[in-house]
Amino acid sequence: MSLHNASFPAAPEAPEQRVISPLPPRQWKRDAAIDFFRGFGLWMIFLDHLDPNILSHMTLRQFGLSDFAEVFVFLSGFMSVGSWEKVLSQGNALVVFKQLGRRMARLYFAQIAALSISIALLGAFAERGVRFHDPSMYFWMSDPAHYLVQGLTLLYAPSFFRLLLLYIMVSPVLPLVVLGLKHAPKLTLGLSFGLWALIQFPPFHSVGLNWHWYFNPLAWQFLFVLGAAVRCYSNRLAPIVRKPWALGSASLVVAASFALKSLTFFPWTRQRTNPRLLATLIFDPEKPDLAAYRVVHFLALAILVYAFTSRHRRWLESPAAGWAIACGRGALLVLASSLVLDTAGDLILTATHGGIPMQLAISASGIAVLSIVAWLRGREPLTFKRPLILNQIRNSIE
Repeated sequence: MSLHNASFPAAPEAPEQRVISPLPPRQWKRDAAIDFFRGFGLWMIFLDHLDPNILSHMTLRQFGLSDFAEVFVFLSGFMSVGSWEKVLSQGNALVVFKQLGRRMARLYFAQIAALSISIALLGAFAERGVRFHDPSMYFWMSDPAHYLVQGLTLLYAPSFFRLLLLYIMVSPVLPLVVLGLKHAPKLTLGLSFGLWALIQFPPFHSVGLNWHWYFNPLAWQFLFVLGAAVRCYSNRLAPIVRKPWALGSASLVVAASFALKSLTFFPWTRQRTNPRLLATLIFDPEKPDLAAYRVVHFLALAILVYAFTSRHRRWLESPAAGWAIACGRGALLVLASSLVLDTAGDLILTATHGGIPMQLAISASGIAVLSIVAWLRGREPLTFKRPLILNQIRNSIE
């Protein structure tokens, strides 16, 4: 047999070379309910900062041991996970620093712009003899040059400007938090919890407040981290929070919180309440350090809200909900705008000795302005045509 005609077994194929590529980031979807509560919370923060305001007696802080500051901080951490995970998946440190720089610049500009406009309003009204009750808003008048530097370096943030300042202080660590929750979740949560727990002891209360900030960033970082952790592990947590024992415990905490708050409603209950407890319920001196009772109440409330919204979604298709969702999507611009509107509203209430009709008018017009600002930012008509609202919200739900 010639060599030409000989048949040889085929050479074995080389094993297939598999290219190992990094896993793509999870595809996060915006949840209309989350945007609704962010927007609705911003409305409530706006109402709480108007003084006097009859509607501020109907917000969360009047019926529970936490308020919408916890909602805003927790949801800020919750919403940050998707965007940061996408940036971090690129594995490029320069991209991460650029994105962080852009975010910090936006936050800084929002704080400085809102504070500058508000100070201009305060000065204009003060020349006409109109000043409202909060002295921290007028410290700058004693030494404008000094407080200009203090404001630009974020060392001066009067009254209701402190919430945005807290966000500025905590935001730089969010990329590290997302990385930590992805690679070492127990260690990340443990460190965050341990730092918060340490601040709860009286000897450590002042740690983190050397610059006279109101919110202690070393304590409030825990809610940012907790919000991010809930987003990362929502699939595992959802079955747990739906269990009867979890819902029952949450209901008990919320009911007990309301019962305690009700002690402040009437003169005869105030007289019979322990003075220290009454001072805590009215003035809440533990808020700057994020006291444990505030965390427990907020988590209980979050469990009940999640249990309701996970089964009932049709209410998100209403026009009013559409406006709140728009505000939630443009949270930074809406918050900065609300700070200016609160300053203007308080000045108008002081100048007019505003009664209930004026309080209601300013509250309604302020929420309307915030909603229009959010609509202009999104450049999408959310309420002019009902079918458009329904389609947009259904798309975000699906």
